[in-house]
Amino acid sequence: MQKKFKPKPRADEVDKYVANNIKQLRLMNGYTQEYVANEVKVTFQQFQKYEKGINRISASRLYSLSKTLDVDVNEFFLGLDRKSENNNFSGQCSDLSRDKEAMELFKDFKNISDPKVKEAIIKMLKSVLKE
Repeated sequence: MQKKFKPKPRADEVDKYVANNIKQLRLMNGYTQEYVANEVKVTFQQFQKYEKGINRISASRLYSLSKTLDVDVNEFFLGLDRKSENNNFSGQCSDLSRDKEAMELFKDFKNISDPKVKEAIIKMLKSVLKE
């Protein structure tokens, strides 16, 4: 009996969305692709495929990436609950890497060690946005 050929699952729109968030977080941290690839123990080429959304990323690899990028695993999925009606996720995640001020703010905020100060900044921003 001949084995049935089972095609390798391709990355879908959610995988591509996660890949884009990984890239944004890497750039916000100022890390190179080579650095992150070494930290998560994959080849540079494999990491490029992850960031481009070509290859799917396992749960254990996402966990490792979250530790390397110093973020909660949920950060990779932020915004998916706001998907469009036709399930098209492309363009849903803002490209913060092109906004130098946003990247600088993110880096500075990440370096604040006091959780009370972070909470106060978040409250202030939310109050400003309500105006």
